[in-house]
Amino acid sequence: MQSIRPSQFFRLATTKCTSFRNVHLSIATSMSGRHQQQLEKEVSSSSRLNHVLANANRILMSTEQNDQNLQNLITEEVMVITQILQKLVGTNFSLSEIQKLYENESSSDHFIRGLIVLLISKAASSSSSSKTQIGQQDISTIQWRLAKIVEMIHMAVLIHRQIRNVSFNTLDSGSIETQLNLQNKISVLYGDFLWAKAWKELADMGDIQVIDMMVSVLVNTSTGQFLAEIESHDLSRKMKVDYWLEKNFLLNACLPAFGCRSTLKLAGVDERLQKNAYDFGQNFGFFSKAYQEIKWFENNGSVEDSNNIHSLDICSLPVIMHSIESGQSFDRMIKKNVSENHKQPGELIMDQQEFIEIIRKGTGLQKSRSILENFRQKSLGNLNDFPESEAKVHLKSILETMDP
Repeated sequence: MQSIRPSQFFRLATTKCTSFRNVHLSIATSMSGRHQQQLEKEVSSSSRLNHVLANANRILMSTEQNDQNLQNLITEEVMVITQILQKLVGTNFSLSEIQKLYENESSSDHFIRGLIVLLISKAASSSSSSKTQIGQQDISTIQWRLAKIVEMIHMAVLIHRQIRNVSFNTLDSGSIETQLNLQNKISVLYGDFLWAKAWKELADMGDIQVIDMMVSVLVNTSTGQFLAEIESHDLSRKMKVDYWLEKNFLLNACLPAFGCRSTLKLAGVDERLQKNAYDFGQNFGFFSKAYQEIKWFENNGSVEDSNNIHSLDICSLPVIMHSIESGQSFDRMIKKNVSENHKQPGELIMDQQEFIEIIRKGTGLQKSRSILENFRQKSLGNLNDFPESEAKVHLKSILETMDP
């Protein structure tokens, strides 16, 4: 089992880029000319990424597999699980909420983990080091299955992380708490069903080494979820890049890393290219997580959604870099709770919008962009040993287009 040493990557935090794009998006209610331009820029960026990803998906379709589609494969599994849980629970309310989560998350990151696994498979298929006769235009059925498993694992993690702490909803009525309790149970069941189906399909592949690598993902993800649950304790000590790297390897980078390596192992590609695929997946995992966190702050959060407080990751890269650059401990960034109705001993709360503004006005976002750029360049460098191919071009295009 491979593991990461976060200290090896710490220098990324201090590496300076020659240029930064310092984007400050306003969410003022008035549609000023500047605000309109910012919105158009955001839409344009999203449109470019959608276009690149759509083109990448198109090249994955071979003549024999013209009806093969990663999103359709996942949707079929989700529909089956939904039907089972509807019968078990006897309600549609919470299930529809989970279904909405699935649709929103899958559309926002475009099944990008499974897509990366498939593109790496195709990029390596023309390599002379492959021991099997996988044609350059084809991806094997077992590699499609692995990509589906990668996405199912990711969705299970997302759904498990939607569990809410009902005790904090002190202003809600009992009926709301009951609904939240039910939704928590559904989240656990839904995520567990996805986990179980993913691991059953993985076991059916019969490759012990691939199973061992993907089991590492299960172990790492569980450890990462535990770290995330307890990170509110002594937050100031966690305002370090090492901590961000450790947590996000476990939660975000290990899945594409082992997924990319596993798909080449299934194809019989040599160890050297497998290692490059692992490094690419790991760096891409860090890159995509940093991209999401920077974009969230650049877009001022989704403050119109009252539930979106759950999207704010306190130990995100922009917050950590702001703490490092400003020399402020975390508790100095937020206000102490002064409401007697909610106050508990030692409890700290914050005004989310004010907190966002603190980060946006500091230098943490700029420094985060330098780390993002380092991960981008490392990911591109990991592709150098892959033969030139259309798939490799699309992998590079995805990296170059993802700019928050």
